[in-house]
Amino acid sequence: MKSFAPFALTALLLGCASPPTASQAGPAPCDRVCLGAIGEQFVASIAAKDPSRVQRTRTYAATENGVASALEMMTIWRTATGAQKSHFIIDTPSQQVFVIAAIGEGSGDALLFGRLKAEGRLVSEIEFYTNRSRGDGGFAFDAKGLAQLPAPWTDVIAPARLPTRARLQELGRGIFDMSIAGPPDSVSCDIVENGQIVGEDPEILLALAPPEAVKGRNMTPRADGTVTVPCGTPPERPTDPKARVIVDEQSGIALGLATIDGATQPYLVTKPTLSAFVPFAILAPYAKKLREQEASGKYTAPALRSMPATATVAHVIRVYDGKLQAMHLLVHLGPPGSHSPWTGK
Repeated sequence: MKSFAPFALTALLLGCASPPTASQAGPAPCDRVCLGAIGEQFVASIAAKDPSRVQRTRTYAATENGVASALEMMTIWRTATGAQKSHFIIDTPSQQVFVIAAIGEGSGDALLFGRLKAEGRLVSEIEFYTNRSRGDGGFAFDAKGLAQLPAPWTDVIAPARLPTRARLQELGRGIFDMSIAGPPDSVSCDIVENGQIVGEDPEILLALAPPEAVKGRNMTPRADGTVTVPCGTPPERPTDPKARVIVDEQSGIALGLATIDGATQPYLVTKPTLSAFVPFAILAPYAKKLREQEASGKYTAPALRSMPATATVAHVIRVYDGKLQAMHLLVHLGPPGSHSPWTGK
């Protein structure tokens, strides 16, 4: 497994000692390589169906899809058949590593994402979510897509072109805080959601996206008839005052982790008919276009009626040269009104 090039750990790890063990625990904090090793160790333990490989503090906190339990009782260690690809976002000052991994499960792959926190060289907090289909994530899904993300995720960028840690923290807060303006968008920035570069019907995209968002973009449809969706931080967007922020200043990455209420809606422009999670904050224009589609009479397949849902969203951005260069939304759906056990009601 290899990490994103900006925080490639594999070469370093090959020259390091084995991942930390309980006998090596001490008060000294983990450095970047140590945190990367903890991330690698976590993924390897899942692939090996052996949670004991995750070296934990005497008491630790852990959730799988928002449900607390001991690691030995969790599902992913029972179902995993291997690990295909993993990436790490490393926040050394906060002693956290955010993991994004494709986990093999029989003939398919699941997309796992979540957060580990270290105390010394041991893990004290484990929070992760697993998507096995578009239904789990609410929209696009492709666990295999982690192996072929757009170049802005893998390009190595000189430190002088990256934002400061303070600026990344501000941008991270701004993901779910409308009072903080986002960075200007690169015209080449495409949204990735749950591992897949998001595509949309050109007509729908032009109807929903602000004119400035598509100005200068290549709108030539791909083989499936869709065009890629541009990145952006619109003024009207989902908010969460309890959103948490993780930043990796060595890579120019900021991540906001939030809980967002919305509705799972029919998605009638595809055959067979699918569904999509839409946050309440941006539901109005989607619903308006949906009514127009339904009135056209072109869509007759069974469609899911609107139903409420609540999503855990890890919204990851990469910024360099003063612009938003890459955006990855990792979304896991839950029951309506559910909240994070990590932040309380």
